[in-house]
Amino acid sequence: MYQFNGSLLTYIGKRKVSFMGDSITWNTNTEIAPIAAKWMTLIQGRIEITAYNQGISGQQTSTMVQNFATTVLAYKPDICFLEEACNDALWWRDGNGTMANIKNMAEQCLSHNIRPIIMCPTPGYYGAYWGEQNPTVASGKNLDWEGANYMPLVRTLEKQYCAEKGITFVDLFTPFLNEDGTQNLDLFAADKLHPNTAGNAVIYNIVCGVLGLHV
Repeated sequence: MYQFNGSLLTYIGKRKVSFMGDSITWNTNTEIAPIAAKWMTLIQGRIEITAYNQGISGQQTSTMVQNFATTVLAYKPDICFLEEACNDALWWRDGNGTMANIKNMAEQCLSHNIRPIIMCPTPGYYGAYWGEQNPTVASGKNLDWEGANYMPLVRTLEKQYCAEKGITFVDLFTPFLNEDGTQNLDLFAADKLHPNTAGNAVIYNIVCGVLGLHV
């Protein structure tokens, strides 16, 4: 049975799932991967759920918090995936501040009877690429930020918080590493930041598993 809601045709009673994130959630750059191969495109093609893509390229957690009411709460989803930290890392934000923003959004979800799912993003080499593109911002900064500091810190904080609150934690970091702990470049586009077609397939399979969808 169907129900028409604005421009969306949905199953009555079908789970509504919001995906709040950055360019890992939504990226229209076809040089990275074809639109049809993006994990979010594949998820939106599933008939078992109604999926809202609320990823914005370049988005930081501070902006996500500011816009959360209009980009997530207004849709009244049953589940909300929270994926971000890459852009906080690119701009050398404090990891504890990032975690505070993630907690803020998770707690807004809980207060509105929405199940939050915190998804730690993939690793990425931010050094050479970001330094070349943004030399003023990068000046005097640690250009190997993600490897030694930021992402492992945020991932640890997220895991601890999720364990304390009984929130599902999805690790997209570890599956994108080689056995020796280095970034698996076979899963990334040339920029070493965004998952390629193979990387998108990895994320799609993980998200389907969390949602109980058969691949």
